[in-house]
Order: sequence, then structure tokens, then C-alpha cells
Amino acid sequence: MPWRRVRKLLDLGLAEILYPVMTAGSRRALSLTDTGLAFFDQPLPPE
Repeated sequence: MPWRRVRKLLDLGLAEILYPVMTAGSRRALSLTDTGLAFFDQPLPPE
């Protein structure tokens, strides 16, 4: 996912970056917040 999209999700409070306990090979993860889950769970408007 391009950084500008990630930044937009973070700015709107729809996602957060998770920092796990740092061990060998650990990575950061992007997770949807409760607000983000509710937003993406909405049906699309009819065309």
C-alpha cells in the first residue's frame, strides 16, 4: 500500500501502527481501529 494512503488512514484515525515486542525478525503491522472497522463495514451506495 502506498505511504500516502497509509498516512491518510492514520490521519483519519481509521488505522494504527502496531509495534510488537522487538525480537529478531519482528515487524510493525498496520491494524484498523474500531472506527476504521465500522467505516469499512458500511455498504457501498447504490450506483
